[in-house]
Amino acid sequence: MWCYTIFFDHENKLPDILTAGLEACGFDVLPVSAGAQGRLTRARNRQIALVSEDDEGSLRMLHPHMVVVPPQVQLPLYAYRSAVSCSAAVLPGALAAGIAGKINAKCLVTYGMSSKDTITLSSTKDAPMLSIQREIIDLNGKRTDIQEIALRPIAQDNPEYIMAAAGVLLLSGVSPAELSSFL
Repeated sequence: MWCYTIFFDHENKLPDILTAGLEACGFDVLPVSAGAQGRLTRARNRQIALVSEDDEGSLRMLHPHMVVVPPQVQLPLYAYRSAVSCSAAVLPGALAAGIAGKINAKCLVTYGMSSKDTITLSSTKDAPMLSIQREIIDLNGKRTDIQEIALRPIAQDNPEYIMAAAGVLLLSGVSPAELSSFL
């Protein structure tokens, strides 16, 4: 079982988007609340625990497999925190410099509309194309090459949430072909 920690944002949409995408790809998603850590030890393969911060903003698990930073996170809230170590991190490219030193990840995937981001959207209108601009190595060690992936038209969701979800799904081992049918 993998454990993903999602940093808090005021919209709190990312956990719902990630849960829907991961479940559609065959993962069993377990939201973990305070006092429920025992569930993690009895988990099976293809299960993911989504751990959110508590009300004080502290992380319940200090060594998650993946840390996910939503697009509208408030950086001053994280200035006092100690570093979190993880296998992978997904964060907005625009915030990468401000979060540097707070997340120690073996694999870092950034998302946004910059040419420097790992994941961008090359089109946001009728036929959005997700652009993977650098090779991604997932948590199982499998590589995803540089490519563009056709997505379904984006409805009301913020495109940054779609890019963040794509990063999490790809790092979880979801193939680009699977990704195009779920996002």
